[in-house]
Formats: sequence, C-alpha cells, structure tokens
Amino acid sequence: MGLRRIGHSDWTTVIGAGMVAAAVAVGGGAALIGGLWWLLTVAAVAFGALAWRLIQTGVYVSDDGIRVRHLLSTESFAWRSVLAVRVRKIVLGSPFDNSGDFFDVRMICFDLADGSTIDTLIHGQLRGGLRSWRTPAVLPTERFDRVLAELRHRVAVGATAHGQPAE
Repeated sequence: MGLRRIGHSDWTTVIGAGMVAAAVAVGGGAALIGGLWWLLTVAAVAFGALAWRLIQTGVYVSDDGIRVRHLLSTESFAWRSVLAVRVRKIVLGSPFDNSGDFFDVRMICFDLADGSTIDTLIHGQLRGGLRSWRTPAVLPTERFDRVLAELRHRVAVGATAHGQPAE
C-alpha cells in the first residue's frame, strides 16, 4: 500500500525534529558525565522515540485505504468501510495557558461501517476565522477544504468501486 500523507502541518515536523535533536544532545551529553548517565540516556531514548512518533502522526491515504496515526495508536481501514467523512467543531487550547485563549477549529473525522468514529489530527480554521501565530498546526481554510474534498472523493470512489452507493 503506497501511502501518501495529507493534511499535515509542517510545524509538526519542525517541532518533532527539534525534539529528536534535543534527545540526541541529551543522550550524547549523558555519556560524558558520571553518575546517573544511564538514567539520562534512557530518558533521552524515550523522549526521542516519542518525538519520532510525533513526526509520523497524521493521515495517510492510498488507493486501497487510509491510515490514521495518532501519538500512541494507529488505525488502518479500507475506503469501503468509511460511511462518511464529517467535519466537526472542536476547541483547541491549553489548560496550562493562563491567557484563556482557546480556538474553535474544524476537525475531520471518519464514520465507519462498524459504528465507530475515527478522529483525525487534521484541523482547519473556521470559515471567516482569524489565523493566529499561536495556532500554526491549524490549516488555512482553503487547504483544509481541499483535503476534505479529496477524502470525500476517495470515499465516494471506494464505495462505488465495491458496489455500495456513494453518498
């Protein structure tokens, strides 16, 4: 299955790469100091593995199906098992941020034939909403709409190719 990543923000890759570099630096520095160097090395390896996984999070598509990678889980399914591609409004923000700035964004999710719903990490700004420097991982409206249209098209093609009516 030749997978292609769609709808990701370049910031995820930049942040993840910085985290991997920091882990390598800490792990390398731990080898130079005495005492509990092994503890720092283990922590750096764990941090590096988590950062590497962050780089790989996202939605991947192929002609056969789709793969959704979250930080700690991965789900793969065929296009024919997707009943609908929906958009729902969610709130992004940090409970640790004292400014109280929370952002309403759109998120793509998949409704599957088994009754489950798969949320993605594809977030887009609301129509007419302002894009902030504090939300670099949120896609601009036009790009979000293109990704949504591609996913809906793939679901329609996958459904009709397997004898199911397209929505």
